[in-house]
Amino acid sequence: MPGRIVILCFMAACSGGQVPGIPSIFGVSRADEAEGPFAASGEAFNLTSPETPRTLPAGTITAEELAHPVSRKGVKLLRKAKDYWQAGKHDKAIDELQLALKEPSAVPYAHSILGTEYLRIGRIAEAVTELEVAVQLLPHNAPNRSNFGYALYLAGERERAVQEVRKALVLDSSNSKTRHVLNVIEGGRGQ
Repeated sequence: MPGRIVILCFMAACSGGQVPGIPSIFGVSRADEAEGPFAASGEAFNLTSPETPRTLPAGTITAEELAHPVSRKGVKLLRKAKDYWQAGKHDKAIDELQLALKEPSAVPYAHSILGTEYLRIGRIAEAVTELEVAVQLLPHNAPNRSNFGYALYLAGERERAVQEVRKALVLDSSNSKTRHVLNVIEGGRGQ
């Protein structure tokens, strides 16, 4: 148990990136940025990355994060996946995230990141599956819901997509990136 407390404190102290509830591990760009690995109708998107909502002070740990502390092994696997995706080695990142799914403490975050990674490479059906699990495991994580909504939109489930993105805005109303995703979905742009 003391190891988990140390890891949580370490993660909270290093916040600043966009993450699946563990701010120190990842710094991924989000939906309304101008470039991205997949494009729809010439409009490129990066994805909203799971993170603690911006309305919380830096270093704040949410109840969901406390319910899902990550072991050292889980952190190591997730960091390795991050290194691969930053190097553009998406297949290796996916392989590493599949290994992370076998580490119980990393499961909620691995599903989040795996879904985002599938979106990056255009594997929409797999993205929907992974992000749906991520939303079930971390229901108060606004970026997960936004990513899930965007994946649903790309899969042709516009109405359900709008519902998920609106839920994300209820969780974090100050998130301009999620608002952009909603505008894309409601405006019919990007597909």
